[in-house]
Amino acid sequence: MASASNTVADAIADQKSDRIREEVEEEMIIKTLQQAKRILRIVFGFTLLGLGIIMIFTPFPGWLTILLALGVLAAEFVWARRLLDRLKEQGTRIRDTVFPRTDRVA
Repeated sequence: MASASNTVADAIADQKSDRIREEVEEEMIIKTLQQAKRILRIVFGFTLLGLGIIMIFTPFPGWLTILLALGVLAAEFVWARRLLDRLKEQGTRIRDTVFPRTDRVA
């Protein structure tokens, strides 16, 4: 009788270990996919940044491409976020200089 209960206990232990193994494998797959997405985002961002720099010297929208690249890279790098914020501030300053607000009541 003792061997029958050991067999049942072994079967339950095997099921638990299989479930744990599957969960660990699933977590590893999720982490791998997250890393792959991160690497692709970084490669895409730097590719856009390089294209934007090249486009500055051609009749294409280089600054727009650079801003888009910094937006992509800002999700991964603090320096890209800071540079993007600085460029936004400069853009607002230039806009206010070129198009001053006239808050006159008529």
